[in-house]
Amino acid sequence: MRLKFLNALKALFFCLGMVTPFSSVSAQWENTQFHLGGSYDFLRIQAPGFQTFANYFTVSGGAHYVFWQSNDQVSLSVNPNASLGVSFNNFTGLSFFGQAPVFAMMRVGAASTKYNQQRFGAGFGAGFVYAYVHEKGIIANNRFYTLESNIVNPAVAAQITFQNDFRILTVRAYTSLLSYSAPFIEIYGNDPFNYDMFGISLLYNF
Repeated sequence: MRLKFLNALKALFFCLGMVTPFSSVSAQWENTQFHLGGSYDFLRIQAPGFQTFANYFTVSGGAHYVFWQSNDQVSLSVNPNASLGVSFNNFTGLSFFGQAPVFAMMRVGAASTKYNQQRFGAGFGAGFVYAYVHEKGIIANNRFYTLESNIVNPAVAAQITFQNDFRILTVRAYTSLLSYSAPFIEIYGNDPFNYDMFGISLLYNF
């Protein structure tokens, strides 16, 4: 009898050991929302007596991991994203742009969690963005130059979300908070250039 009892306990602990990881994964999955869409991104490049813009259409994706929510009406989430885009110039060819923003987001209303059914929602986030730029279309001193730089900036984002029975769409605007300064030796020696980024996204939530 005692042996049967011990074997039953062993079986119970084995089952709990198997269930716990799956329960943990299931809970994390329930707290995670994904989105995919497109963005139009601008990069402003400034130096004394010089200013130009580079713009890119990008494919964007990301996720929200909700770590706090209240009645599925308000939520706080970690929101990592990634975007990759190109632009084409007949004179210089392809330029590339990639970025990886990470925001801490507060969302209210639609899509604040997977279970929210409201029609409209809004959100605000703050964090950092890393970007890689390889831009061939910089014109200065009557010449074309290639700008290649890695940029890290604090950034903010604001968004509105529309939800109906078939889809959840989010319109997001974001911008860097500070100019990032780095030398661009090819044009102005060691004089620093300032880079600012801003853009707008249309995202499909699923």
